[in-house]
Amino acid sequence: MKSPPDRHGKSWRERLAGFPLLPNVKPIPERMQGHFGCGTIVTPSPREVDAAMRRVPGGLDELIRRLEFEGHTVVQRGRRHFVEDFEKKLIGS
Repeated sequence: MKSPPDRHGKSWRERLAGFPLLPNVKPIPERMQGHFGCGTIVTPSPREVDAAMRRVPGGLDELIRRLEFEGHTVVQRGRRHFVEDFEKKLIGS
């Protein structure tokens, strides 16, 4: 007997594998160049994002602690967290 699918109909592994055209690198579209400038944009695959997130031992709390130790201010908006004024701290800014 087959087990019932979750509410999305696919398992987590199936959803991670569901983007065969990623990762990709392409030029920044003209409509986005005013905000991001000229160059290229990289879209990672969900598997790469999942692997990168697993490299942070201690999860979100540890990542926030490290960022604050480096002098960043982390703010919470709803369920998401953001680094305040990160643009000012980018290399080359």
